[in-house]
Amino acid sequence: TSLTATIDDDQANPYKSLLDYKLEDAPYFYGRAEAIASAINKLSNHRLLVLHAESGSGKTSLIQAGLGARLLSVGHFPLYIRPYRTPPGSAIRRAFLPDYQTQPDLSRFTQAAMSLRGFLESVTFYLGGRRLIIFLDQFEEFFSELSLEDRQHFAQELQDCIESDLNIRWVLSLRKEYFSDIRLFRAVKPYDNEYFLPTFKVEEALEVIIEPAARKGVGYETELVERMITDLQQGQTGLSPAQVQLVCYTLFEELSNGAKTITHTQYDTPRGRGATGAKGILSSHLSRVLE
Repeated sequence: TSLTATIDDDQANPYKSLLDYKLEDAPYFYGRAEAIASAINKLSNHRLLVLHAESGSGKTSLIQAGLGARLLSVGHFPLYIRPYRTPPGSAIRRAFLPDYQTQPDLSRFTQAAMSLRGFLESVTFYLGGRRLIIFLDQFEEFFSELSLEDRQHFAQELQDCIESDLNIRWVLSLRKEYFSDIRLFRAVKPYDNEYFLPTFKVEEALEVIIEPAARKGVGYETELVERMITDLQQGQTGLSPAQVQLVCYTLFEELSNGAKTITHTQYDTPRGRGATGAKGILSSHLSRVLE
């Protein structure tokens, strides 16, 4: 299975700034080969994976453009859900049957009439031999937005599904400060199979900077990428995915029509209270947000 990028225009920006990469953006998603391989390996051996990371590390992009795209390409069925202020069981049912709560002929699929396990047994039957992978993203909202009763009910639903023979894998994705709250699901041993998504290594950041632009026929002036890496590292071992994206997006967006090279002169343009380089781009963005 191949994916065709939605960014067809030669001048369209291949970077996402602070937006998430979607499934259709997979051709422009770089830098996470190691994370994709590790997560898929963990999913192949366990029914539940807990994905956690610092805010802004790119969990949602990894799920959609990384894991989702790879799993779809080998014949599996990835289902992405962000169940904001909604019990996950209801959000899953709605993903397959949007009107199940209002259409009388679908009443047999409601929670009162059918367990989540029973519902998913029907879903997997129609999927044939395809494995269903359910991604529950921004799962910290499960703990902050739902009642204790709703949380406990889903914990039991998840246990019933995981202890069955359903051809399903589950991924709970959340910010690292909520990782300890996963103990609610201790019956299914959530800490036995977890993956922490780190910030970019230098070689990953290089790929993220260079490759999307190259797909558009755009390159960087000699030694500019190395300067950007140094400025974004700021003495740290890793680089923030959000900051890398924001800087690259800005530089590409400022290219004049027909230009095929991002230059030192462009990078050194004063921005954000006169600062230049990555610092100027980031501070300018912060000023716009505050204003």
